[in-house]
Amino acid sequence: MNPQDPGYITDVVYTDNYYEQLGPVTINYVAALNGIQPRDLTDFDYCEVGCGQGLSLLVHAAAHPQGRFVGIDLNAEHIRRASTRANAAGIDNLKLIAEPVTDALTDSGLPDFDFIVLHGVYSYLPESARQAVLHFIDRRLKTGGVVLISYNALPGWAARMPLRTIMREFALPRAQGSLERVELGLSYLRLMLNAGVPMFQLHPELRKYAESLFELDRRYIAHEFFHDIQNAYPVDAVAAEMSNRGLAFAGTLPLWQNHVEADVPERLTAFFAEFPDRIAREVHKDFIYNTVFRTDLYVRQDPAHPDPGRARALWNMPFRAADGAPPAERSVRRGNLDVPLDTAQGLTLIGLLAGHNRTLSDLHGHPGLSALAAEDLVTTLCWWVLSGRVRPVAPPVPEPVSTAAARLNQVLLAEAFRQPDAAETWLVSPRFGCAFAFDKSRSLALCALTADDGTTGVTPGARLSALMTRCGLHLEDEGHPLPPDRVEQLARDLQDELRTNGTFDQARQLGILA
Repeated sequence: MNPQDPGYITDVVYTDNYYEQLGPVTINYVAALNGIQPRDLTDFDYCEVGCGQGLSLLVHAAAHPQGRFVGIDLNAEHIRRASTRANAAGIDNLKLIAEPVTDALTDSGLPDFDFIVLHGVYSYLPESARQAVLHFIDRRLKTGGVVLISYNALPGWAARMPLRTIMREFALPRAQGSLERVELGLSYLRLMLNAGVPMFQLHPELRKYAESLFELDRRYIAHEFFHDIQNAYPVDAVAAEMSNRGLAFAGTLPLWQNHVEADVPERLTAFFAEFPDRIAREVHKDFIYNTVFRTDLYVRQDPAHPDPGRARALWNMPFRAADGAPPAERSVRRGNLDVPLDTAQGLTLIGLLAGHNRTLSDLHGHPGLSALAAEDLVTTLCWWVLSGRVRPVAPPVPEPVSTAAARLNQVLLAEAFRQPDAAETWLVSPRFGCAFAFDKSRSLALCALTADDGTTGVTPGARLSALMTRCGLHLEDEGHPLPPDRVEQLARDLQDELRTNGTFDQARQLGILA
């Protein structure tokens, strides 16, 4: 625990996860989908409050060298690990601060920000720190800037509160360390589950959730259940706090919840039409779905420049197909909607986006789409994005700074091989401004056999050997190092395999390879 942030766990690092929703490209798209003018991604400032070990922050800084990033976390070990990665990858557009929120956010050296993100941390802040965050947003968010805030939500989280309370009640007096407390809390839950106590008989969904905890990372459970402070909020309460500081609701995640056709059950569409206010709709939707967690966007609107609306906000944003193959299915399910993929205009559109960045302005002039009205073209594009087959793209990354992404990929790959239970690693895509999960063995070959990190001229075998050594692996035959000619042959064989199984094509489609 930290005396400056009472009750916050610091003896256990948090889980090291990547969250694409924190990326500037995703935030821009969701805001534009809700009629908000997107931010300029060729020159921007970004801050993550409660960045943990910084995996998302590092990915987005490497993918957006034109931006300037700040990460804040009170756990010094989190920041140390993030700094080690950043230094190894040569990421120099990132400032990391290891301080309590109440101290870090008063730093007069910080700039004003286009993006401020808080993933989950809002639920664990004491009131003084929560007010410091709100004051920071009030002072430091630029006009037109966007806040992403995710938090435990009501009414859904209310049913889970008794589990947290009873696990802490049992474990806190019996152990000092957080991980020991987790094990004691889980042992208590197992005892109650096996005994078939009435609580779980009366609430089968709570029983299902309790059973799921045994499969989760113990570090996650420590932070989720054993902080002294853990709050859940209804969406209208958070919206009111933001409104008091001049911010308006600008969208939500997951993506399908921004499309009323997918978001609202069809038999309730007429009922929801009675609520012209978006927050009222969200309140009722949370009741219907018993929402346990929310990720929402808020924007500081510019009174001098009204929001342009969905079509105009999206009109000049570039998009590209993330999968060039024709769709095998006629539709995909997202929320309450079967998203159509087989319309003639839709197939024309994705064909135009295969291998090319294009805006709606570009697409609108194409003969194959001329029959579509502008709003229908927007809708068709949005359906493809909702399906995952099309994505908004980041601005082109100039040389030589683009090598930071390739170096970070190698850093993350080496880490994955040091963790035997890790089957995948994240690989950064400067094209889409995010990272994608890849099998780590295929990733090893991809990173070793491409020249995206500036080491052109080195033979494939030498690159493979060097990266394997960095990952703690060695090319040997019966305990003896492989001779150079066999290493080169192995590298050629791996290249052929990656071409045959489609890994090279997939990596190029996703912008991991040029």
